[in-house]
Amino acid sequence: MIHGDVVHPVPLGGFQGGVLADSPIIPGIPAVLQHGLHQQPPLLPPHGTLRLLFLLGLPRPRQPRHRAAAARRCAGRSGTISRGAPTETPRGTRAHRAAALRTHPPHTAPYTSPSPRAASQRSNPFSRGPRLLSPRAHLSAAGRPAPALQPPIGPSSPLPDTRAPLLSRPRGSVPRGCTERRGGRGLPGGGRMAGALRRRSVLSLRVLCAAMQRPAASPSRPGSPERADGGGWLRALRFDNLALRSLPVDPSEDSAPRAVPGACFARVRPTPLRNPRLVAMSPPALALLGLEAGGPEAEREAEAALYFSGNRLLPGSEPAAHCYCGHQFGSFAGQLGDGAAIYLGEVRGPRGARWELQLKGAGITPFSRQADGRKVLRSSIREFLCSEAMFHLGIPTTRAGTCVTSDSEVVRDIFYDGNPKKERCTVVLRIASTFIRFGSFEIFKPPDEYTGRKGPSVNRNDIRVQMLNYVIGTFYPEIQEAHADNSIQRNAAFFKEITKRTARLVAEWQCVGFCHGVLNTDNMSIVGLTIDYGPFGFMDRYDPEHICNGSDNTGRYAYNKQPEICKWNLGKLAEALVPELPLEISELILEEEYDAEFEKHYLQKMRKKLGLIQLELEEDSKLVSELLETMHLTGGDFTNIFYLLSSFSVDTDPSGLEDFLGKLMSQCASVEELRVAFKPQMDPR
Repeated sequence: MIHGDVVHPVPLGGFQGGVLADSPIIPGIPAVLQHGLHQQPPLLPPHGTLRLLFLLGLPRPRQPRHRAAAARRCAGRSGTISRGAPTETPRGTRAHRAAALRTHPPHTAPYTSPSPRAASQRSNPFSRGPRLLSPRAHLSAAGRPAPALQPPIGPSSPLPDTRAPLLSRPRGSVPRGCTERRGGRGLPGGGRMAGALRRRSVLSLRVLCAAMQRPAASPSRPGSPERADGGGWLRALRFDNLALRSLPVDPSEDSAPRAVPGACFARVRPTPLRNPRLVAMSPPALALLGLEAGGPEAEREAEAALYFSGNRLLPGSEPAAHCYCGHQFGSFAGQLGDGAAIYLGEVRGPRGARWELQLKGAGITPFSRQADGRKVLRSSIREFLCSEAMFHLGIPTTRAGTCVTSDSEVVRDIFYDGNPKKERCTVVLRIASTFIRFGSFEIFKPPDEYTGRKGPSVNRNDIRVQMLNYVIGTFYPEIQEAHADNSIQRNAAFFKEITKRTARLVAEWQCVGFCHGVLNTDNMSIVGLTIDYGPFGFMDRYDPEHICNGSDNTGRYAYNKQPEICKWNLGKLAEALVPELPLEISELILEEEYDAEFEKHYLQKMRKKLGLIQLELEEDSKLVSELLETMHLTGGDFTNIFYLLSSFSVDTDPSGLEDFLGKLMSQCASVEELRVAFKPQMDPR
């Protein structure tokens, strides 16, 4: 979990702030809820009780069929229901029995309502659980109002160990989508009540009571998300969507896969999830937006799950998907775009900085092609943790504010072995100054000579000019001010700066053993950030040819190829800026600046890792190379060896050198491991 400036490693399945572990708030079967349901008078009003049962996935008590049927038959007859004096009816008739029901309702009457709203809910095909009653419909037939909502039970309240029939259910008769938990683990298929209770026990009783007072329409119901007032905690967000005002936007909200010509964004709507709930949250990342911890934690988590899943829209947000192209594995792929990510808007932080919010995994967009626009829990957790870890390592990166999972599922072939499985849909809130990429400028590319593909906005140089004005004026204001009268010089200075930023970024990666995995032009940030955490990895044993992407059969994006590939991607950006920046100017800048900046920054970082900070000697570069070569030949662990070197003091007694060397050797590979590692690999073809 992320606390302050420290990244604490958390084993998968151990988050205590979300759904991956049994919450200590209401452990096991929630006796606290049973206590609230069976107090006299009850702590929860009848309509709140039904809302609670709906959240827990449990059945509600039903009125006896013959009485309910009689009431329905007589409700439509003229003269049988009156708001004034009761109409005389002969004893023994059906009308008389219905009148008796109204005067002396059975004990289950408070749980039903003949109101039109209740009838419409009964006919709603999306309502699979108990029917929800509006606040107006919880009057009993005798006209008595239901008891007022009481405060939730505190820690000191007695919790009787009751097991009322209301909360018991035969094995095997659990609502669809629930999961039985045996030995603390969820097992897919069928679903059981215990799993439903434990999964929902992550919310405190206070949050459940708040949920009872919300409108009866469920935000997790299929359809478009609602736009609400943002609640209490998220009301601090101040949206100012400069990108949508500065760049062309396709007005259609049609999310069907299609080409989007003449636009940088297409308006979309997030696809709601079933029962979204928070897995993890990064307070330092959310603090960038001005969201500080305050109020009950459970309420903040519930609000974050609702809005940062895309189920509800924040006031001021304008969901859209960004259009871009890209070279993937060296070949131009044509239009790509945000196929699973949705731009929410830009928020002004407390210090005046502008932060773009993006929901990754929020549903289908015009750029989804044949995909479903979803991300799953395992990949979302990886991105959440790595984004924040990279930031705390001092590496420029996008941030991750929240990770929200749900009961919605998609099918994924995890190991690409022909065994697909259902996985939970999950959404990550990503935060950055901008998500514009190198590929954003490739939408103007004419048909490629090798693939024949082209960008959706060929010959629209006017949009290219708009994009350059927006990017340079917003994210490189000092360059805009220095070259306001000469666009060629301004664009050249911009390309020089992004060249240096990219060189420094990849040098940072190399110094910590980070492998991106998919360095396509659509995954290169226009402001020099690490963006799009897919099949990334960190090296264990030092291997300069390490490949973290199982789909990279040729090793194009191997660890030692990353500096070269980033330079190649900058070359493609240079081509995309023509004619606003002549190619001969950008190519000269690239050759003069990139390699020199990379070597300079890389050596500075490695000197710091080795403690060589007092003197900078020419032989330092040779020393670093020899150390890495030794690590490669011995299979040394890249991270642990540097960690051990930092623990060795120059004042150590020479007799302790043997012990230190023993520790270093413990981080190297065995002879058998080295034999396997250096065995020649034959091409299976």
